[in-house]
Amino acid sequence: MKHKIQLLVLLLLILGFYSCDPKQPFEDIHTFPDATWHRFDILSFDLPIKKTADEYTIMVVIRHTAALEHDRIPVHFIMTLPWGEERIWEQTFVIRDRDGNYQGVKKDGVYEIVTPVRTRMSFREDGTCTITAEQFIPKYNTQGIVAFGLRLSRN
Repeated sequence: MKHKIQLLVLLLLILGFYSCDPKQPFEDIHTFPDATWHRFDILSFDLPIKKTADEYTIMVVIRHTAALEHDRIPVHFIMTLPWGEERIWEQTFVIRDRDGNYQGVKKDGVYEIVTPVRTRMSFREDGTCTITAEQFIPKYNTQGIVAFGLRLSRN
């Protein structure tokens, strides 16, 4: 019995250290209940910047079904840095290659694509980095998108 308690304490300590790992990514995913991202539905993400000495990678996470009829998703981003500076860019995400094959990993009928949008990014102040994202496919309703989000990790 004593060994079981010691083993349990050891496992809890290991789990505690693992959960406090500063390299663990922060993830904020917006799920669309009806698997539809509407044209003017602007998503907002608040990313915590805690260490200015580190470099960060920002990844986009897209989860979709085969009901998504588009090969690409163009997205407009506005990033507001902790000190107020804004950076604006557009990026197109490939859903299917030229042969019609879906990109990403399929699990339970949902494809997940994880793509970097910013790598080796450094911040001069800690605080919150806010990123808004708006897809601009000409159709008003884009069906088949289950979720869209951002993942922030320290390099």
